[in-house]
Amino acid sequence: MAKRGFRTLVILLSVGFVILKTDEEPLTVQADDAVREESLVNTYTQGKQAYAKEQWTSCIEHMENTLQLFKRHRAQLVHCRSKCHQEASNQTPMLVSPNDHQLSFYEKTIRDTLCLVKCQRKEKLDTRDAVAAARSVHTEILDRKPYDYLQLCYYKVGDLQSAISSAYTFLLQNPDHVVMKSNFRFYTSREGAQLQHIRNLEAQPYQELFLKGNDAYNKKDYDEVVTNFEQALHFYYKAEEECRLLCEGHFEKGPTLDLTMTIANHFTYSLRCKQQCPKKLSYLYGEQYDDYLPSHYHYLQYAYYQIGQVEKAYRAVSTHLLFHPNNEVMLHNKDYYSARLGLTGGHQQLEMFAPREEAVSYVQRDTDEKLLLAFIDTNFHSLKTKDPNQDLGYQFEDIESGQSGPMGPDRDRADNGAFQSKASKTLHQRNVSIIMSETELEGKNRFAADGLGDSNECDQLIQLATEAAVHGDGYNGRTSPHTKFETFEGLTIGRAVVLVSLGILNKSRVQLLLDISDRGRNYIEEYFGLDKGQVYFSYTHLVCRTARADSPANRSDLSHPVHADNCILMKDGRCRKEKPAYTWRDYSAIIYLNDDFDGGEFIFAKDKDNIQASVRPKCGRMVGFSAGQENTHGVKAVRKGRRCAVAIWFTLDHKHRERERFLAAQVLLGHSSIVNNTKSTSDGQEEAKSLPNKLTVKTERSPGKVAPDRSLPSETDHRRTVTATDDFVTNNAFQLERSRGYADDEHVEL
Repeated sequence: MAKRGFRTLVILLSVGFVILKTDEEPLTVQADDAVREESLVNTYTQGKQAYAKEQWTSCIEHMENTLQLFKRHRAQLVHCRSKCHQEASNQTPMLVSPNDHQLSFYEKTIRDTLCLVKCQRKEKLDTRDAVAAARSVHTEILDRKPYDYLQLCYYKVGDLQSAISSAYTFLLQNPDHVVMKSNFRFYTSREGAQLQHIRNLEAQPYQELFLKGNDAYNKKDYDEVVTNFEQALHFYYKAEEECRLLCEGHFEKGPTLDLTMTIANHFTYSLRCKQQCPKKLSYLYGEQYDDYLPSHYHYLQYAYYQIGQVEKAYRAVSTHLLFHPNNEVMLHNKDYYSARLGLTGGHQQLEMFAPREEAVSYVQRDTDEKLLLAFIDTNFHSLKTKDPNQDLGYQFEDIESGQSGPMGPDRDRADNGAFQSKASKTLHQRNVSIIMSETELEGKNRFAADGLGDSNECDQLIQLATEAAVHGDGYNGRTSPHTKFETFEGLTIGRAVVLVSLGILNKSRVQLLLDISDRGRNYIEEYFGLDKGQVYFSYTHLVCRTARADSPANRSDLSHPVHADNCILMKDGRCRKEKPAYTWRDYSAIIYLNDDFDGGEFIFAKDKDNIQASVRPKCGRMVGFSAGQENTHGVKAVRKGRRCAVAIWFTLDHKHRERERFLAAQVLLGHSSIVNNTKSTSDGQEEAKSLPNKLTVKTERSPGKVAPDRSLPSETDHRRTVTATDDFVTNNAFQLERSRGYADDEHVEL
């Protein structure tokens, strides 16, 4: 049967591509196949030449044509890929061996390819030579470079308003461009500049509709809120699908691999690109809007309630909970709407008021993709070798996302500190107490506390480390990164999630790892007087260090040298906040799990021979401190036994939050909870507010509001903030930090 299926597949290949060769142009790339791409390159080149020759009208004509050709090219790519994916999926399989899943996969792939070749040739879209030649042009267009030329060309021909909008559009993508900021100030200070008519020339329909919906919300026109946000959702999902299809292009990184490796490598490259799409699409006039997609359902739930459509409000709340299962506001609103509707939890009611299908599919796909990427990152990272000549080929190259700004925070704490248990929110009930203050520890912004965990919890986490920790984790596989007399092992949240999804690890132990780190974060907030929601996890690591059997009893070295957590400590005492230091780290904490070892004391010290204070580890004891030069620290030698702890780093910068915690929340909830969120989880029931007599509307910006805040400017309001003053340039969205951060290859472990 398998042989017959294979022969059928060969016939499909032969017939399909023979048809191509007889009915159309030869399959090899011909010069006229690249007309569109060559036209794009030539048009852009001619525009730059016209600019250099000060032929301003010709410059405008060619640059505007370049932008139109590029948009048309991308639209045609999206059309072909979408059309062919759908056709390949809908066609009846021709193979007679349906159980041969590998062969079925290749049949679908070949049908898809055959359709793509025909469609791209019909649309004059070349797939190799011309695209490669135009790649640098594509990059410049995506960086809005044509608007750099257009702003001056328009000014030279006397079109001031177009010059302003061109400069504005360029700055939205390149907010730190010094010359353009100067030009923008110059243009907006000219007589005749109409600031209220400044336009983002690359604005997308979903962005415009979002802003119109927000404007209607500010005016309490809830019918218009519903109309605009429903349309915005439609166009957003369409835009994200187009973004994902555009990720299925060329892949020229990595070594030459065999068939399976090549497919997997290209697929992973494309998947990483697709995972960047939500971030790329969440910008409104140069500033990233936090929690962009879920916020649509937040607006809708409240607007539907205001116009009396409580059933749709309930579904919108249930949908928002797909993204943030522990959001207290949504759990509260869900209970309120449920009471209004008289829901009893029957099967028909569960179907009628289930989360919206488009979001269910979206969250399921996103969770699966994140889980697969976590599996890849966890398992293939360990196969890399330092010798490029011995590279196994499992590279799974990362991509440049093309993102123009920082990644925004999740407005609700569910993403950052997902799965906060009731115990983690009531530290005072756990008898947590300070045992050493700044005075005893001889320094500022540091403390030691007991009571963060009990003996059973410590034992459970040590068992988790025994089952799943990897030697050399966080140090590129170096088992003894700091001293030859000890071995180091660690377990990250990402690896723990993968192992849970594979059924290898116990969910409750991984949940406990999240819970105890939550307690640490909450106490850091409490001790340092930080607002709830201000502190984000940056990295969480369950770590153990073990003395080797041949470790000498009279060791004088350190288990971990004296260092700072967010800067590089120099010999002259200076601490430089630059790469490869994790400069975004603001606070650190270590929660110890045992004391049945010799040595291993935590020390605050200026250097090895200048120790300020020492803390002896024990179960449930935590050391917390600010992460800068003021708190250099290290670990004394572990002379005998195994020392385990949960090491946690925190940041106030949402761009560097620990994204694996969101994935952990989804996996630990399970797909059944994602699909059917019409009932609160046990955690949600504990956190849900008691049902009031009526909804309370609060409009200030902070987590935990029944209605969305009204502080987001509408398109018109935003444009009115544009002034010709220096204050505008230094205080508006153009000044957003664009740091993408550093890859966490090597973590400084405590």
